[in-house]
Amino acid sequence: MATADDVCKRAALRMLRGQLPVIMLTAPLLMTVKDAAKYLGVSRGTFDRLIQRKLIERVELYPGSFRVRRSDVETLVWYRQKGGPS
Repeated sequence: MATADDVCKRAALRMLRGQLPVIMLTAPLLMTVKDAAKYLGVSRGTFDRLIQRKLIERVELYPGSFRVRRSDVETLVWYRQKGGPS
């Protein structure tokens, strides 16, 4: 398993190469599933399928309470705009 430092280094290199969007933080880091689905313009069920397909990762705040990373949602939007996998 990679450490957080390794993950950050790889993401930074991908951003520098133009393979990932550079995201400026102007909003909360975590979103509710409902807000994330609304942001993407999809139903809650469709968003749950994105989580099941591991396109978006859930973050458990405490037992039974989940959020998703805004950066994951925005990266998915960026990849889809670039014609990436859906």
